[in-house]
Amino acid sequence: MPIRPGVRRAHDGTLARPGADAAPLTDRRPAALQCTAPTGPDVVQTATNTRSAAAHLLANRVPSFAGAWLVVVALITLIETLQGRLRIGLAFAFLAGHVALVGGAVVLRSTSGARTIVIALCGGLAASITGTFASFGGSAEILGVMLFALCASAAAFFVWGWKPQLALNTLTAVFWLLALPHLGISTSPLELVGVSVISWVITLGLAESMRRTFEAGLVLRAREREATDALQKSYDAYRDLAENARDFIWTADLDGRLTYVNQATARILGDTPNALVGRATAEFLTDHPDNLDVAATLGRIADGQTVAPLAVECATVLGRRWFEVVGTRTRDRAGRVVGIRVIGRDITERRAAEAERRRAEQALHESEARYRGLVESTQAVFTRLDREGRILFANDAICRLIGLPLDAMLGKSLFQWVHPDDLEETRASMDAVMRPPHRVLVENRVPTPHGWRWFEWEGSAIVEADGSAREFQSIGLDVTERKEAEHALQASEARYRSLVESGLELIARADPTGKLLFANDAYLCAFDYRREDVEAGRVTILPHIHEDDRARVLESFQRVLRPPYRNVVVSRVRIGGNWRRFEWEQGVVRDESGAITEIQGAGRDVTERHVAEEALHRSLEDLKRSEERLRRLARRQAAIREEERRRLGLDLHDNVCQELAAVGVLLEVSRAHARDSAELAQAVRHLAAVIEHLRLVSRELRPMMLSDLGLMESLRAFATNASSLQRSVTARFPTAIPRLDDETEIAVYRVAQESLGNALRHAAARTIDLLLRVDDGRLLLEVRDDGRGFDRTTSRSDSLGLASMEERALALGGRLEIVSDPGRGTCVRLECPVTVRSPATAA
Repeated sequence: MPIRPGVRRAHDGTLARPGADAAPLTDRRPAALQCTAPTGPDVVQTATNTRSAAAHLLANRVPSFAGAWLVVVALITLIETLQGRLRIGLAFAFLAGHVALVGGAVVLRSTSGARTIVIALCGGLAASITGTFASFGGSAEILGVMLFALCASAAAFFVWGWKPQLALNTLTAVFWLLALPHLGISTSPLELVGVSVISWVITLGLAESMRRTFEAGLVLRAREREATDALQKSYDAYRDLAENARDFIWTADLDGRLTYVNQATARILGDTPNALVGRATAEFLTDHPDNLDVAATLGRIADGQTVAPLAVECATVLGRRWFEVVGTRTRDRAGRVVGIRVIGRDITERRAAEAERRRAEQALHESEARYRGLVESTQAVFTRLDREGRILFANDAICRLIGLPLDAMLGKSLFQWVHPDDLEETRASMDAVMRPPHRVLVENRVPTPHGWRWFEWEGSAIVEADGSAREFQSIGLDVTERKEAEHALQASEARYRSLVESGLELIARADPTGKLLFANDAYLCAFDYRREDVEAGRVTILPHIHEDDRARVLESFQRVLRPPYRNVVVSRVRIGGNWRRFEWEQGVVRDESGAITEIQGAGRDVTERHVAEEALHRSLEDLKRSEERLRRLARRQAAIREEERRRLGLDLHDNVCQELAAVGVLLEVSRAHARDSAELAQAVRHLAAVIEHLRLVSRELRPMMLSDLGLMESLRAFATNASSLQRSVTARFPTAIPRLDDETEIAVYRVAQESLGNALRHAAARTIDLLLRVDDGRLLLEVRDDGRGFDRTTSRSDSLGLASMEERALALGGRLEIVSDPGRGTCVRLECPVTVRSPATAA
C-alpha cells in the first residue's frame, strides 16, 4: 500500500498524520468500506455462503420486524377502537395475541428453523388480523392493505426470495378469502381480487429483488473485504519495507516540507523521524551547483512530467553525500496531487568510482589517441605480426620506407623484406620473443627504393591470459647512419691502433692516481716495460719521471679533470740512462655515460727544442738589454739636444737680440742726423725683421707656453697661429689630455712641431688636421695633411727632421709611423706610453 503524504509512524507502530494522534489503519479506510455493516455480530465475518448469510440476517431482523409490526398493529387497533368498530376487550385480546406471536418468534429465531418460524409468525399475524376484522365486519380493503403491508414488510426485512414469500402470500390469501364473506366490501369483488393479486405479485417481486440485492451486496462486501485485506497486507509490507529498507524514502508536500521519512533517512540526517517531519527539504541540500535545479525538478514531478533519476548532494551526519533520487506524485482520495514521494540511494562511492572510471576512460582515450598519433606520425616504423610472421598492421612510416601501400603488405610475410644474410637471425629472434620475457632486440637490413637500410627492431609479444603469445609487435628505428658510424669507428680504431702502435710518440693511458692502464710499443720500449705488467695494473708512470717533476705531473692529472679537459705538461724522464725532456699532451677518456675513466697522454721528445728555446731566450734577453741601452742613449741625446736648444734660445734672446736692438737704436740715431736717409731707413727695417725672427726662433727653441699651459693648449695655440686664409690648421682632442712629464710633453710637442712645419713648408697643403687622444694608457698623435706627399722609398734617409722624430719616439718607448704617397698627402702617427707628471713635478 503506498504511503500517503502527510502520514507518519506513531509510537505504537501505526501511521499517523503530523499533529494528530495515531489511529488504527482500519479507521482510515474508504467510506464505501464502512457503510452498511450492521452492529453486533458481523454477517460478513460469520457467513460461509449466501444461504447461511440470509438465515443469519433473517434471524437478526426478527426483533426489528416484530417491533415495527406491533407499532403498526397498535395504531390500527387504536384507530378501529376509537371509531367504535372494535371493542376494547377484543382489542386487548388482539394485541395480546400479536405480542404472544411476536415474542415466541423472537425467542425461537436463533434455531435452525428460523425461516419456518418466521413464515409461521407472519401467517399467525395474518390469521389474527383477518380473524379480528372478520369478527367486527371490518373493511375488506383495509384488511387487504394490512395483509399487503405484512407481506411487503416481510419481503423487505427478511430478503428470503420469492419461494418463502409465495408461501406467506398463499397463507394470507387463504385467510383473506375465508374472511371475505364476513367483511364489508365497498368496491366490486372483481376489482378487489385484481388489486389483491397484483399486490401479492408485487410482494413476490420485492422479495426476490431484495434477495438478489442482498446476495449481490454480500458478494460486493466480500470483495471489498478481500480488497481491504489485500490493501492492509500491502500497506504492512510497504511499511515494513520502507522502515527496514537501506534506501532513503521520504515524502513531501507541494511546499517541499517533509511529511514522512523512513528510519534510514532519519539516521543519515541525524534526527528522529518525528523531528524531521515538517522541515523543508532545502535545509538538507548543500550549495553545490548541481542542486540548483532540484526545486524545479520536484515541481516538474508534481506536474506529472517524467523526470530521469536526479543526483543531489546533501549534508548528512557523514558529511556531504551524493544521492540518486527518483520521485513520483502522491494523490489524495479525490485524485488531487498533494505531494511527492522520493526514493533515494547513496551513490557517493559509486559517483566517485564513476568519476574515477570516467577519468580512466578519458585517460585511456587520450592514451589511445596519443598512441595512434605516435604510431601514425612517428618516423619510426611500427608493425604487428602473427605467429607466422604475417603482417597484421603497419604504420605509414614503413609503407613509405618500403614504397608499398598498406593493402599490399597486409597478410604478407615480413621475412620477404629482410636481407638474406639477416634472415636466420631475424627468424631466431621471432622464436625467442615467443618465450618469456617476450622481448627481443634484433638488427637487420630492409630494402628501400634507395637501397638497403639498417634497422634496429625492438620486439615484444602480446601475451594472452594463459601466458601464450598471440601476436608479435615491433618498433623499428633506422640505424643506417649509426651502423655506418660504427663501421667508420671500427676503421678509425684500427687506424688509431696502427698509428699508436707504429708512431714514434710515447702514448699511454693512466687513471688519476698514475697507474698505467695502456701503453704503446714505443712507450714500452723506451721504459723497458712489459705489456703483461701494464695490463695487469702493476706499473705506474712515476718511476721514470724526475723526482723534481713528479708533483707537477700529478697536479696536471688533477687539472686535466676540469674544463677544458686538456693540458700540456713538460717533465724530465730517464731513457737509456739519460734524462730527456718530454712534452706530454693530456686529455680525458670517457665511458658511455660521459664519466671520465682514464687520462690519455702523448709524449714527444723536446730536449733539442728546449735547448734551442733556452738559447733563443738568452738571445732575446741580450736584445732587450741592447734595446734598453739604445733607448737610454736616445733619451740622453734628446735631452742634450733640448738643453742645447734652450741654451741657444737664451743666448739668442739675451745676447744677439739685445745687441741687434742696440745696433738698431744707433741706426735710428744716425738716420735722424742724416735727415731721413732712405738707405738707413731700409737698414732699420731689415734689422727689425731680423730681431723679430730671432725672437721667434728663440721661442721655438724653448716654448715657454708648454711649461705653463701644457701639451694640449700649446698645440692648440700652435695650430691657431699656423692657420691663414690660404690654409686651415685644426687641432682636435677627443679625450682629456693630462699633464705629462716634461720629457714626454717636449718629445710629443717636437714631433707635432716638426710634422706641422714640414706640411707648412713642403707639402703646399690647404688643410692640416692634428689629432691627440689617450686610449687605454697610450698616447696617440696623428698629423694629417692633403698636400703633395712624397715617396718614402726615394726619400732621403739622412733627413734631420725625420731622424729627430724617430729618435724622440724611440726615447719615449713608442712607435713612429709615416704614411705618404705622391699626390695623396701625408699622415704622421706617434704612439707612446702615457707618463703622467708626478704631483711634486707639477708643483
